[in-house]
Amino acid sequence: MYNEEAHCEVVIERACNMIWPRDRIIIQACDDSTREDVKLRIDARVAQMQQRGHHCLATRRAVNKGFKAGNMINGMSFLNEVPWEFVAVFDADFEMPPDFLFQTIWHMQQDSRLGFVQGRWSFTNGYDNMLCWMQQVCLNYHFAVEQRARSWLRTFFGFNGTAGVWRRTAMEQAGGWNMESTVEDMDLSLRAYLNGWKFKYLHWVGCPNELPPTMSAYKTQQYRWNSGPMVVIKQLVTRIWTTDAVTFWDRISCSYFFFRFIYSAFLTVICLVCPAIVIWLDPWSWTWAPMAFLIAGNTSAACFVWFAGLLFWPYFLMQTGVGYFRVYAMLNGLAGSKKSGTWKVTKKFGKGGLGNRVYHKPYMLELVMALLFFGYAFAAVWHGVYLLGSFCWVMAWTFVMISFGEYLF
Repeated sequence: MYNEEAHCEVVIERACNMIWPRDRIIIQACDDSTREDVKLRIDARVAQMQQRGHHCLATRRAVNKGFKAGNMINGMSFLNEVPWEFVAVFDADFEMPPDFLFQTIWHMQQDSRLGFVQGRWSFTNGYDNMLCWMQQVCLNYHFAVEQRARSWLRTFFGFNGTAGVWRRTAMEQAGGWNMESTVEDMDLSLRAYLNGWKFKYLHWVGCPNELPPTMSAYKTQQYRWNSGPMVVIKQLVTRIWTTDAVTFWDRISCSYFFFRFIYSAFLTVICLVCPAIVIWLDPWSWTWAPMAFLIAGNTSAACFVWFAGLLFWPYFLMQTGVGYFRVYAMLNGLAGSKKSGTWKVTKKFGKGGLGNRVYHKPYMLELVMALLFFGYAFAAVWHGVYLLGSFCWVMAWTFVMISFGEYLF
């Protein structure tokens, strides 16, 4: 936790309410908070749980070094004399079901080669606004399709950082949490997989949590989620193809897992340059090659119709608009910029907490993109490409909405 004023108390109580023999479980509130009022609230709730008979404690460190990974390493250092075997990880805004441990540990006991099991995220505020709904659609696809399929195929997929259980042996063999990484979950997952460990996703084990409800909080999260994997693949791509602990198919699955970031960036760039190509370089014609491009693109997006329904096009436009920020984050990660190695906490508000928000100024990247697509729209109409002009016009207003999204959501 880090200054989690909206969730710091309730998450401790939820963790203590999980059903498990009390002499076989330790609840840790790993607290990196800098605000004294939040620390006092955490200490009071921990003391309350201790009085109820729970083995609960708050762990802190003198210097907050190493982001979330450093916080968890510090927490586990308090257990050096305890013969623990598994560790369940939850972010502060997660609501773990009381039977979470019974639903997850059983699988770890049944298969000694499982390094971790991952639960499904569900969302408490998925319909609060358009931004939350868009994230919910995207993450529902990630869990219901991507994680589910990779788990069933026994190929590589990453730990999602929370709502899961790790095996101590797998963590230690892989080298533990990486304090230099802003995506410590993905970093450890890949190293463990390259040591021969397997993972399992449990779709029926749902853990509700809060989506970032503001554009500034969302972009903070997306920057880390897209720059961090680029740093990981730069560091470990050689190991993927040189280790003897995995098969050739495992190497392919790991490579494809990271290639999807490049693929999505490529499609985003295509959306940027296509209008210019169609208007000035290669006018559109209904021949086989352009039609094949349209069919391939729409087929790959068809699965989102299931999750987005009639609102597929607003979802598509928003995702495309945010895509340019993701590409910017990925380029920062590949370049090793200072910002890509810095952790900025995603602000969580809790129910009814948006009244305390601080508004971010309009985002310049999306404003520049809006001006570009307004130019595309007028150029397309001037050259008689009216369908393309309509798309560019709508896309331009999408960028305007994202730029001023802090005031709209």
